[in-house]
Amino acid sequence: MPQQRVSGARMIYNYLPKSAGLRRITLHKSQSNGDKQYVLMCECANLLQDFTSVAKLLPALKARLCGCTGVYRSIFII
Repeated sequence: MPQQRVSGARMIYNYLPKSAGLRRITLHKSQSNGDKQYVLMCECANLLQDFTSVAKLLPALKARLCGCTGVYRSIFII
């Protein structure tokens, strides 16, 4: 039986700990006529409280030939 490829979104969904509070995974694709570019965004409620497991997930995503990986926190300025 051939091995099934796992997408980056499925990898995040399967391996991100429940304590991270996954809210949403979205895929954005460029509209340009040249090279296609994709951004996979993952929104979590409590991501920074279990950062060790997230730090282990990022190299696994990079091994899937992702160009850039990172973790960002939204800051609201009023």
